[in-house]
Amino acid sequence: MMLEILVVDDSEFDCAAVKKVVRALGNWHAEYVSSGAVALARMKEQQFDMLLTDLNMPRMSGLDLLRRAKKLNPAIPIVVMSAKGSAEAAIQALRLGATNYVIKKNMIHDLPGIVESIMRSSRSTRIESAILGHLEQTTFQFAIPSDRELVQGAVSYLQMIAEKFGKLPDAERTRLGICLEESLLNALIHGNLEVSSDLREGDSDAYEKLIALRLKQRPYRERMIEIQATFSPQQLVFAIRDEGPGFDVAAVPDPTTAENLCKPSGRGLMLMRIFMDSVEHNATGNQITLVKRLAPAVLALEEQPDDFAMSISSSWSRCD
Repeated sequence: MMLEILVVDDSEFDCAAVKKVVRALGNWHAEYVSSGAVALARMKEQQFDMLLTDLNMPRMSGLDLLRRAKKLNPAIPIVVMSAKGSAEAAIQALRLGATNYVIKKNMIHDLPGIVESIMRSSRSTRIESAILGHLEQTTFQFAIPSDRELVQGAVSYLQMIAEKFGKLPDAERTRLGICLEESLLNALIHGNLEVSSDLREGDSDAYEKLIALRLKQRPYRERMIEIQATFSPQQLVFAIRDEGPGFDVAAVPDPTTAENLCKPSGRGLMLMRIFMDSVEHNATGNQITLVKRLAPAVLALEEQPDDFAMSISSSWSRCD
C-alpha cells in the first residue's frame, strides 16, 4: 500500500532533496506543490497521509498553511522544514500542532527517520481502541528486554490506551508516541547499552554497529527497561527507567544552544519539552518521567514566555 505525502515548497533545490528521501523510503508517493493555496486545494480533493511544508513561503506562510490544513484534516501529521532564522516560527508551528520539524541542511539524513517515526506512531487497531474506550483509571507496569521491536510495541500499546482514556485527538496521540519512542530508545541505547550519542554524530555506521554488538553482549543484553504508565482523568504519567549506570543530570546538554540544537541527540529532549507538560530526570539519571495533563494547564504552550522561543531562535540562526 502506497502512502501519500504532500510536499509544499517553492524551492526546486529543496524539493529535489525531498525526492531523494521519498525514493529511499520505497512505499511513499509524493506530490509536490509550490504554494499553500494549491496545497489546500489538493487536500480538499484527496486524502494525504502526511504534509511536509516549508515555513518561509511567499503569499501564504507555512504557519498559515498549518492552521488551515489542521481545520481541513485535524489528524494529518505535519512536518515543517526550517532554514536559517526560522527557529521561532518552527517552535510556534510545534505549538500549533505540527508533529515534528527538520532542518533543511540535514534533510537527507534526518527526514527518513522522522517520517518512519510518525508513521509508527500513527498506527492503531480499531478493535483494541474500542475496548479501551471503557477503561477507567489504571496503572500499567512493564519490564521489557533491551529490544527495539519491543520498544516500538510498548509505544504503540501506550498510545492506544492514551488515545481512548485521555480522549486524545490523533495529532496529540502521534506527538505522545514520538516522545515515548525518544525516551524509550534513550533508555535502551544510551542507558542499557551505554552507547554515546557522540558516536552517532561522528560516525553513524559505527554507532549502529556498536548497538548491534552490545545487544549480543553481557551485561548489556541482560538489562531491562521498566515502564510505569499511570492514566487518570487529570493526566497521563510515564516513568521510564533503565538499568544502566546513569549520568550526571546537571550535565544534560541544553538543546536550545547552537551546538546542540543541530545535533540528532538534541531533537528528542527538545520535542519532549514542547509536547509534554513536564519532563523530569531522577537524581542518578537513569529514569525520566513524562507528564501530559488532560485538564486545562495553568500556562498553555502558546502562552509560554517569549524568551524560550527567542533563545532557540538565536541559537538556530547559527546552525547553517
